Amino acid sequence: MWRRLFCKSVSRRSRCHSVSQAKDPTRPPTETNLVEYRFTRVTFGLNCSPFLLAGTIKYHLQENTPHKELAKEVYSNVYVDNVILKASNEEEAIEKYRKSKAIFAEMNVNLRRYLTNNEKVNKDIPSQDKSMHSVTKVLGVCWDAVKDHLILNSQLASHSAITKPTISEHIASIYDPMEWLTPLTLRGKLFLQLLWLLGYD
Repeated sequence: MWRRLFCKSVSRRSRCHSVSQAKDPTRPPTETNLVEYRFTRVTFGLNCSPFLLAGTIKYHLQENTPHKELAKEVYSNVYVDNVILKASNEEEAIEKYRKSKAIFAEMNVNLRRYLTNNEKVNKDIPSQDKSMHSVTKVLGVCWDAVKDHLILNSQLASHSAITKPTISEHIASIYDPMEWLTPLTLRGKLFLQLLWLLGYD
């Protein structure tokens, strides 16, 4: 694990909507009687929004920043609206905070909710940029920055009837992207496999 770790979130912009408008409202809408508009910023709320945001951020990181070294690190460690960076000491962490804030400000994006496992660095980050919570989700996994622990949930809801679909549902309900809970979930997966082999429902 890195000595210093912090993550950030890109501030969400207001939703943008397209409008079709007739040039002449007295005539029916035809190809020649419509005014066409195009989006000039990333829209939120659409199913393609995460892809558009990631593409826009990556384009700016590759093309339009004087902080090339940090931009390269951010480029490798950005996922939708989360950025995860590492630093080996407090000075480097503060410098990366300032430079990453500047990089995203160049593209008119507010990078905020900074969080680190170092108390001194957290105090040096202004309150408007700092995460208000010491526990946050990093790519879907809870991270306690004070204890520097990852928190994985393995609690299962109880069902009155145990069937193959409910067993499958229980196994799938455990979010474990790094497969750290495999020793706990393996028995359930083997049991489900046995049910399939024996033809039980």
